[in-house]
Amino acid sequence: MTSYDRLEALLEVKRGAEEGARRGIAAAIRAHVEAVRAQEALAEAAARAAAELHARRDVAARIASESAADAVARGRFEARLASGADARSTRAQAHRAGALRAAARAEAEARAAHELARAEREAVEKEIARRRAEERHVAERRAEAALDEQAAARAGLRDPRRAR
Repeated sequence: MTSYDRLEALLEVKRGAEEGARRGIAAAIRAHVEAVRAQEALAEAAARAAAELHARRDVAARIASESAADAVARGRFEARLASGADARSTRAQAHRAGALRAAARAEAEARAAHELARAEREAVEKEIARRRAEERHVAERRAEAALDEQAAARAGLRDPRRAR
């Protein structure tokens, strides 16, 4: 196995790693988008619950007179609404701090892994290109030397490398 064969095999491995990292970043982006959508839904539910509670309290403030039983029932209902609004808000905050942050972190890590895999593949490609350029340069020098030897032989001159 020549050095080119080894480099080509390494290049295939690096391409595979880059493709795996690309698939990983795609999955991480999808997961992050889903987490963002879930966060938006949770925030929207919390906002609706808070708006409903606010509307109920506005209606209650306009009530001129009500019985004690109605006032207690309304107070309990508003307490349940407030508890529900708080729970929704807490869920939204927990999701933002937990799942959403984790999804964003996973996406950033996937992007970094993809960047590293791409850089490693490019490094192997550059090494292959460098070696090929070096081989071309050596071949050009040899061809030049051969032409010089041919010209010297035609002119009847001795080969300077053989003179000892």
